[in-house]
Amino acid sequence: MLPEEWRSLRRILVIQAGSLSDIANMSAAMEQLQRSLPEAEKVLLCAPHASRLALSLPGIAQVLVHRAISETGLACTTNLVENLIDVLRSEQFDAALLFPSAQSSYPLGYVCYLAGIPIRVGYSSEFGGGVFSHWFNEKDCDASSMILAEIGAAVLEVA
Repeated sequence: MLPEEWRSLRRILVIQAGSLSDIANMSAAMEQLQRSLPEAEKVLLCAPHASRLALSLPGIAQVLVHRAISETGLACTTNLVENLIDVLRSEQFDAALLFPSAQSSYPLGYVCYLAGIPIRVGYSSEFGGGVFSHWFNEKDCDASSMILAEIGAAVLEVA
């Protein structure tokens, strides 16, 4: 069963800033997220090169592409990062799920923190502190499954 804080979510930002294979590997996780939170709108934030593939993921209502996101991580240009923070703030997301890629989730987690997204779930080798509301640093784990387990979505309910 989902924790109470997740049952009332209406807008969830899903972030995958990695490669095309990282996007393609999200299909099972997105199916589980859709089964667990069917009423919530799921918006995927990705790099421009992955936008077409991202549209094919189950349960994704919208794909948000921003020039501050690239396959190599978050742009170093202050204006682009500030604009991304403003965009995310204006979208009024209830939660952000930061799926792992070759880069750390920490910088994008910090962007979500600055944008005022109250629930931020992520995997990072850096200390999560206040940047992530739900943080884990597990070596050699399936981080996507850990993210879903953190919100109670990885356990299928049997009637």
